Amino acid sequence: MGLVIDEVDVSNIASEEIKYKLRNNEFIYVTGGNSFFLLQELKKSGAAQVLIDEINQGKLYIGESAGAIVLTNSIVYIERMDQP
Repeated sequence: MGLVIDEVDVSNIASEEIKYKLRNNEFIYVTGGNSFFLLQELKKSGAAQVLIDEINQGKLYIGESAGAIVLTNSIVYIERMDQP
Protein backbone atom coordinates (compact mmCIF):
# COMPACT_ATOMS: atom_id res chain seq x y z
CA MET A 1 0.00 0.00 0.00
CA GLY A 2 3.04 2.25 -0.09
CA LEU A 3 3.36 2.84 3.64
CA VAL A 4 6.80 3.06 5.14
CA ILE A 5 6.83 1.96 8.77
CA ASP A 6 9.34 3.61 11.06
CA GLU A 7 9.17 1.80 14.40
CA VAL A 8 9.99 3.54 17.66
CA ASP A 9 10.42 1.80 21.01
CA VAL A 10 10.35 4.67 23.49
CA SER A 11 12.06 2.61 26.18
CA ASN A 12 15.02 1.51 24.03
CA ILE A 13 16.20 4.33 21.77
CA ALA A 14 17.71 7.74 22.39
CA SER A 15 15.39 10.62 23.21
CA GLU A 16 16.54 12.73 20.27
CA GLU A 17 15.90 9.90 17.81
CA ILE A 18 12.39 9.43 19.20
CA LYS A 19 11.65 13.15 18.86
CA TYR A 20 13.04 13.23 15.31
CA LYS A 21 10.90 10.28 14.21
CA LEU A 22 7.73 11.65 15.79
CA ARG A 23 8.21 15.01 14.12
CA ASN A 24 9.22 13.72 10.70
CA ASN A 25 6.60 11.11 9.88
CA GLU A 26 3.19 11.78 8.38
CA PHE A 27 1.20 10.23 11.20
CA ILE A 28 1.72 8.51 14.54
CA TYR A 29 0.32 5.10 15.48
CA VAL A 30 0.79 3.89 19.06
CA THR A 31 -0.02 0.31 19.99
CA GLY A 32 -1.14 -1.24 23.24
CA GLY A 33 0.62 -2.64 26.26
CA ASN A 34 0.74 -1.49 29.85
CA SER A 35 -0.69 2.02 29.97
CA PHE A 36 1.34 3.02 33.03
CA PHE A 37 4.63 1.84 31.55
CA LEU A 38 3.89 3.49 28.21
CA LEU A 39 3.02 6.83 29.81
CA GLN A 40 6.11 6.63 32.05
CA GLU A 41 8.39 6.04 29.07
CA LEU A 42 6.72 8.71 26.94
CA LYS A 43 7.30 11.24 29.72
CA LYS A 44 10.85 10.04 30.50
CA SER A 45 11.95 10.25 26.87
CA GLY A 46 10.32 13.62 26.20
CA ALA A 47 8.04 12.02 23.62
CA ALA A 48 4.90 12.99 25.55
CA GLN A 49 5.46 16.69 24.91
CA VAL A 50 6.38 16.07 21.27
CA LEU A 51 3.13 14.12 20.83
CA ILE A 52 1.14 16.99 22.34
CA ASP A 53 2.85 19.50 20.07
CA GLU A 54 2.43 17.38 16.92
CA ILE A 55 -1.24 16.60 17.62
CA ASN A 56 -1.94 20.29 18.32
CA GLN A 57 -0.39 21.11 14.94
CA GLY A 58 -2.81 18.69 13.26
CA LYS A 59 -0.77 15.52 12.88
CA LEU A 60 -2.89 12.39 12.78
CA TYR A 61 -2.53 10.24 15.91
CA ILE A 62 -3.97 6.74 16.05
CA GLY A 63 -3.93 5.02 19.43
CA GLU A 64 -4.73 1.37 20.08
CA SER A 65 -5.53 0.28 23.64
CA ALA A 66 -2.78 1.83 25.83
CA GLY A 67 -1.92 4.06 22.89
CA ALA A 68 -5.38 5.62 23.21
CA ILE A 69 -5.52 5.55 27.01
CA VAL A 70 -2.36 7.65 27.45
CA LEU A 71 -4.11 10.57 25.75
CA THR A 72 -6.72 10.87 28.49
CA ASN A 73 -6.48 13.44 31.30
CA SER A 74 -5.92 10.67 33.85
CA ILE A 75 -5.21 6.96 33.43
CA VAL A 76 -6.18 6.08 37.02
CA TYR A 77 -9.37 4.37 35.82
CA ILE A 78 -7.35 1.69 34.03
CA GLU A 79 -5.76 0.38 37.27
CA ARG A 80 -8.30 -2.45 37.26
CA MET A 81 -6.83 -3.76 34.00
CA ASP A 82 -3.15 -2.68 34.08
CA GLN A 83 -0.53 -2.95 36.79
CA PRO A 84 0.48 0.55 37.93
